[in-house]
Amino acid sequence: MIYLAVALGGALGALSRFGIGQWLADSGYAHLHPATFLANVIGAVPIGVLFIIGAERFTLSGPARLGMSVGFLGAFTTFSAFSLQLLTDI
Repeated sequence: MIYLAVALGGALGALSRFGIGQWLADSGYAHLHPATFLANVIGAVPIGVLFIIGAERFTLSGPARLGMSVGFLGAFTTFSAFSLQLLTDI
């Protein structure tokens, strides 16, 4: 069950990240790479909240917590997108 939650969360996170990138590319600001910055800022806050506040106040099952953090937010804020953009712009 944990693998399914992480896989589903990862797929949704990757699609969300791609959607933000497409939306910003269509706006004409793709050369500044705002999608990477925006995704990392948007994703960093929920990851922190999920592990610090969420663990203390809410009782989430292991699959739900890992699906949201490792799956969705991990795919959404992946550092590899930043690395790829850095290498392709040099």
